[in-house]
Amino acid sequence: YRPRAPFPSIFNKIDLGMKEFFKGKRTESVLPDMPLGEFLCEEDDAWVESEIFDVGKDSLVYIRGKIDCLVLNDDQTYSIIDFKTSEISRYLSMYSRQLHAYGMALEFPSKKSEIVQGVVKHMGLVCYEPQGFGFSKSGVKKSPENKKGTPASASLTGICQYHEVEKNFPAFFLYLTEVVEVLEGEIPNPDPDCSHCNYLRQAEMDGYSKLS
Repeated sequence: YRPRAPFPSIFNKIDLGMKEFFKGKRTESVLPDMPLGEFLCEEDDAWVESEIFDVGKDSLVYIRGKIDCLVLNDDQTYSIIDFKTSEISRYLSMYSRQLHAYGMALEFPSKKSEIVQGVVKHMGLVCYEPQGFGFSKSGVKKSPENKKGTPASASLTGICQYHEVEKNFPAFFLYLTEVVEVLEGEIPNPDPDCSHCNYLRQAEMDGYSKLS
């Protein structure tokens, strides 16, 4: 019943590889659909933290997270980029919220933010979708001369595309307000179609936890 845990280590390795590849490159040299600029990827993502937002409720809200990559556009504005390893067209709306959170934190940073304030003009996902597997070099069998042998060199091939996400801070701010309303309100009844709810319900039936 338990929902799958996110982010197996292989995805982190691919993410780091993408950052290393794109760092310092011009956008038009690799992904011509992107706005013109230069990738500013770093292996160790910088933290970004927003000022405190008043959403008109009892709670105050601030945003903190790590941005995968920034692009310094030719007009000195920024594009916020997040790397994904999958076909994500069905999930653009969900990832749009993540990008908007980073965008608001970049445009309205707190003093604790590791990234200075900047104008966000574009947001998007750079998506790598593996489609094939192959060997680039065969391995060498263990022998008295080579006791460990030599592993084969293998690689994934696939397509990489840029997906633009429309910037709409007012709509995202409304979403934040709705989230706070849920958090401040009564605990809702479990949704029978929610895998997390079903996992907790099963745990409660087995005597491990309670839903409320």
